[in-house]
Amino acid sequence: MKTFWRIYLPLCGSLLAGCQSERQQPVGNPSAGWARNDIDRFVAQAHVQRGLKPAPEADRYTLLRRVTLDLTGLPPTPAEIDAFVADKAPDAYENVVERLLNSPHYGEHQATFWLDVARYADTHGYQLDVTRTAWPYRDWVIRAFNQNLPYDRFVTWQLAGDLLPSTANPAENRDRLVATAFNRMHPQNQEGGIVEDEYRAEYAADRTNTFGKAMLGLTVECARCHDHKYDPISQKDYYGLFAFFDKINEAGQVPFNGESSPTITLTDAKAEEQLRAIQQQLAQLDRQQKADAVRTQADYRQWLTRQPKTGVRPNWRGLIGRYTFDDTTRTWFTNSADTLLPAQVSGNRDLLPQIRPGRFGRGRLVNGEGHIDLGPTIGYFERHDAFAVSMWIKLTKKGLRGPVFARSNGLDNGNRGYECMMNPDGTLSFYLAHSYPDHAIDLQTIEKVPVGRWVHLTVTYDGSGSARGTHIYLDGREQPVRVQADRLQKSILYGFGRQNGFGLVFNFMIGGKFRDSMADFLVDELALFNRELSPDEVAFLGKKTNQLNPSLTYYRSAVDTISARYREQRACLRQQETQIYDACEEVMVMRERRHAKPTHLLKRGAYDAPGEVIQPGTPHFLPTLGDDLSRNRLGLAQWLLRADNPLFARVAVNRIWQQYFGQGLVKSSDDFGNQGNLPTHPELLDYLAIRFREGWTEKGIKSWDVKALHRLVVLSATYRQSSVVSAKAREIDFDNSYLSRGPSYRLSAEQIRDNALAVSGLLVRKLGGASVYPYQPAGVWESVSTTQYPASHGDSLYRRTLYTFWRRTTPHPALINFDASERHMCTVKRQKTATPLQALVTLNDPQYVEAARVLAQRVVPLTKRHSREATNNANEEVPLTIINTFFKAILSRPARPQEMKWMEQLYREEFADFRKNPVRASELLAVGEHSVDQQIPPSELAAWTVVASTIMNMDEMTVKR
Repeated sequence: MKTFWRIYLPLCGSLLAGCQSERQQPVGNPSAGWARNDIDRFVAQAHVQRGLKPAPEADRYTLLRRVTLDLTGLPPTPAEIDAFVADKAPDAYENVVERLLNSPHYGEHQATFWLDVARYADTHGYQLDVTRTAWPYRDWVIRAFNQNLPYDRFVTWQLAGDLLPSTANPAENRDRLVATAFNRMHPQNQEGGIVEDEYRAEYAADRTNTFGKAMLGLTVECARCHDHKYDPISQKDYYGLFAFFDKINEAGQVPFNGESSPTITLTDAKAEEQLRAIQQQLAQLDRQQKADAVRTQADYRQWLTRQPKTGVRPNWRGLIGRYTFDDTTRTWFTNSADTLLPAQVSGNRDLLPQIRPGRFGRGRLVNGEGHIDLGPTIGYFERHDAFAVSMWIKLTKKGLRGPVFARSNGLDNGNRGYECMMNPDGTLSFYLAHSYPDHAIDLQTIEKVPVGRWVHLTVTYDGSGSARGTHIYLDGREQPVRVQADRLQKSILYGFGRQNGFGLVFNFMIGGKFRDSMADFLVDELALFNRELSPDEVAFLGKKTNQLNPSLTYYRSAVDTISARYREQRACLRQQETQIYDACEEVMVMRERRHAKPTHLLKRGAYDAPGEVIQPGTPHFLPTLGDDLSRNRLGLAQWLLRADNPLFARVAVNRIWQQYFGQGLVKSSDDFGNQGNLPTHPELLDYLAIRFREGWTEKGIKSWDVKALHRLVVLSATYRQSSVVSAKAREIDFDNSYLSRGPSYRLSAEQIRDNALAVSGLLVRKLGGASVYPYQPAGVWESVSTTQYPASHGDSLYRRTLYTFWRRTTPHPALINFDASERHMCTVKRQKTATPLQALVTLNDPQYVEAARVLAQRVVPLTKRHSREATNNANEEVPLTIINTFFKAILSRPARPQEMKWMEQLYREEFADFRKNPVRASELLAVGEHSVDQQIPPSELAAWTVVASTIMNMDEMTVKR
């Protein structure tokens, strides 16, 4: 077994002093006259040790193309090429680097690498693979790179942005929350009937595995079921990390409609202005009602004088449903408040609720198979609607679990609606949810419901959208509750048709809801109100007496018309508030449970085999978390950044190095453990890690400066070498491990497509926004699901590949052909293959054929016009000029004489063929949606399209030199 070198800290002082010594003693130094910065000094030492010499600097065409592709993912324009080649200033290259680092396309390109790490996708994955709203996170990543957000903040926000204290900057507070979507990008299951606990464990495990690979460069997932076989990571270590990510308020089954909570609602400026106006109007109503308090009290006193001496009888204003269950039939029940709306039995009609003695007269025993169904119009309450539900219940035994009453769409739909649920521990829960459990109001009683006797249960809600306005009463006494969630902004219904995504309507039910039920309890005297009941009314119902306490609170709630008008106005404003929130995008984020559950070591990694309770902690062979850090995700992020952490900075700089040279200083960038590779240049790796972590004060570089690290790499002589390899270097350093030449490897899938769009002039350079659907072969989506591919049109066809809709089960086939990640898991290094399919994509895919045609119809007329202006007639040199322009646009260099000859011959042959076969020309020009230039003869345009396509299929188009 190799020595586990990763646990040792870089020796900061000796490394920096060594570099200073090299600079002070250039005579005899192998890097003298070649080195441009400290990177080169470390590389030169490795060259000398192996008898290597650095390659010459790449020519200006190659160098500009290389650095432009590396920093922006796009090729240089012909104008940029000409300017750089002509610029003889000693700092010409440095100026180019600064321009590229400040380009908005820098952030887009860097985001591409990070989205692989974050396993970003636009769908949930698994067999249903339904769409999620993830693109706001992708846009935040782009902004973060463009703004050069320090890497420590970049990582901390993603791991624990929800745990940071709020700032005075609302935009930053929102960005911190959106950044935590990093932890929610994993696949999530929507299949009906799955075990919630199983998939909650899967999600926490995915977050743990991603943290291990992305931040520590370790294969911690190998310790989920047993101790790691190669690295000193125990199963207890694994679940110590797991415990950090096991505390969020999430469901195991995600909804078909809407995002899986926790979420953040992304209001835009217009929505914010509207919401502020609503809050101002609500505050104004409060002030007006407070000013009317004297009048209300006077009216109340007058009302009291008019009440009979025998006592006040409630008027039951707002009663919409009253069911005594005294009917002799077992299949329907009279609604004495509205005889046209009786209740009936649903579910298994062979196992109907049984008639039993009730609290008053008859009651019903609910058996879990047949439910009492009030129909589609009773209990149809929205977030802004006040309501109350009152009933008598009797539990026949302990340990019951399930819905006492509900109008909920069940787990398949995020439990959207409301529900009162009996918990196995004897407590009651009540929630109103847009997406349970976090985008909801969720209360749980502290006291248990008595078993074996009749108990009066009332739940009231004032329509405020807050837990403060929600109350649970038992036997007329308000219950102390534990607030599990208090964030309800969006609708608790499915549109005007009251349907879920499958067109199903869910009614108000006793003892059941979609895919859930409760058995072995009795129910009697059910009443529903479309207003909040006062505590005095609840007490009256619970005692079932003839006397009602005629308090001022009761008067305002049930009698006073002015108070009712204020409630109606508030409800109208809150309805508008709900509609505004409903129109806004919602993104999954992290939010801790208010009352955390313990984390267990899972035996064999199985969710249903819990072992000992595990506290959050870091692997035992690494520095401990310490008493100064919180045992939550924020403390974990801060632990990463400490100077005694030997892995985090090394892992980060190694991946950045990999971006430029195709492989890291540690080639196994996904495994810094004992099964991974040792670093080829350990001192250089440590030096870069130190510089990245601590900055460079004398040069004004702050710690964790990402752009400064990129700048350091691309300004080095090591990076600027020619990629042409000598015979000796090929023998000694065949895979360029020791950097004896410049980098040369195939571009990423995104770069190849973006290059074609850029050189043709089709590329739409807009930043951000919802994902798009470019050209894709027919039937790809349909082969795995019933969903049809919603192809984009217009500008959306020509966005950067970064914005392509990423479906996990069927990623874009042209991208997968070039080894794009499927994004099922954290990926820090893509594989690189060479297959015939890749050539077929760039030769035949509509995106590339259209790009070749548009390039031709852009260049040909322009070249002819310039030729006429210069010579007053068509010049025989026009074809050669067009060919040279193609080369400069596509390959960022002039054409060589032999290439000019070959391409001219190709053009003439194709032109002659297309003139003989005009139908073939028309078919070629019809590819793609972009309009065809009718001013160019079809045979000529088709021939030039073939020439452009041929150059696009040269290896220089897809390989970085």
